[in-house]
Amino acid sequence: MDEATSSLDNNTEKEFMKSIDKVKNNSTLIIIAHRLSTVKNCDVLYLISNGEIKDKGKYEDIIKRNNLQ
Repeated sequence: MDEATSSLDNNTEKEFMKSIDKVKNNSTLIIIAHRLSTVKNCDVLYLISNGEIKDKGKYEDIIKRNNLQ
């Protein structure tokens, strides 16, 4: 999914991601997103900047290590 939520308002994005959470147990999903809220419930995140992987891990850890909000 390439930024499937980029044009959605916050409430619609939340509902969309709830649907994704219901099916993710049976699938491997690769989600590319600019909004951090979109990937908050993902199992593993990769932080990419300028074409390089800068960090990998859980949402909370990446936020702390990279001073993101």
